[in-house]
Amino acid sequence: MELAIDLGNVIVEVDFDKFFKEFKKVSETDPLNFLYDIQHSQDLGERLTSLLRWRLRLGEEEIGALIGAWNSAIKPNDEVTQFLNIVIGEGVEVGILSNIGYEHEEHIWREHAGIFRGKVLHLSNEVGSRKPTKLYYQSFLLEHPTFRGSLYIDDRRENLEMAERFGFRGYYFNLEEFKRMGKARRIRELGNIHKLIRNGDTI
Repeated sequence: MELAIDLGNVIVEVDFDKFFKEFKKVSETDPLNFLYDIQHSQDLGERLTSLLRWRLRLGEEEIGALIGAWNSAIKPNDEVTQFLNIVIGEGVEVGILSNIGYEHEEHIWREHAGIFRGKVLHLSNEVGSRKPTKLYYQSFLLEHPTFRGSLYIDDRRENLEMAERFGFRGYYFNLEEFKRMGKARRIRELGNIHKLIRNGDTI
């Protein structure tokens, strides 16, 4: 059995407020627009350090503070990570499919290595393509054909739609929405996912 799953807003949450506050100390550029502007380059492997240095003309201390603020805002969700540990213990192979830059990948390995350890990783900065491109999913399935037909969890509809074209069974999951559920409903949600992984039935 296999499970493919996104990282951001599914396994981990990111509170961008910390980054935005630090950003406003060093630049008059709108931080959200700046993130949109650099996201593609960062996800495909260009160093955030370089993007901050050359696009905003920042010094090393300012760059370090910004990256530190962003990285410190990445927090694993305990319920989701515990759930993944349970299904891995049952013999499910878990693949993490994520658009992510080098600095954030390195931070997770350094501070939250359990998220990545023991899982198949398909990270955009390493593979040279990002979701929801065809190449991203094609390259994953070429390397890991047993995942074809597996459940695939993501918080973005466009990613699910493309994944389904390659045979995945898409499942929408939004960590922000999940956290607002009551405990009983969260348990049912994870139970439904568990059942879908094992036999494809719905509740």
